[in-house]
Amino acid sequence: SLLQLVLDHQIRQTLTVCMEVLWGAKEVEATRQNLAWPFEPFHVPEDVKSHWSRHVEKGAAVEAKWKAKFAEYENKYPVEAAEFKTLIPGKLPEGWEKALPVRIWGCFLLIMNIPVKFSRL
Repeated sequence: SLLQLVLDHQIRQTLTVCMEVLWGAKEVEATRQNLAWPFEPFHVPEDVKSHWSRHVEKGAAVEAKWKAKFAEYENKYPVEAAEFKTLIPGKLPEGWEKALPVRIWGCFLLIMNIPVKFSRL
């Protein structure tokens, strides 16, 4: 499917960049030679690809179930669902720190300041 092709391409691109950033292109090539890996960078052998591609349909079915269930939840609890949607990508709601009790925020600041105090001794 088109989605699978796009994902494969993105994964290969990301892995190539990550490996070269972590180890450098020379180290990656030396490792490939040492392992006698004859394929081009991030080539997935056909047997491995076919094994993993069997899970695509199952994953799509699970995702469809999740989306249907979440749609029910969203209809029943729109405010909570909207908040949940902002948390999924790792965003906290605006002004979240204002909801912290002053004592907790003060303790956090105190804890963060401890290394500074000890470094002055």
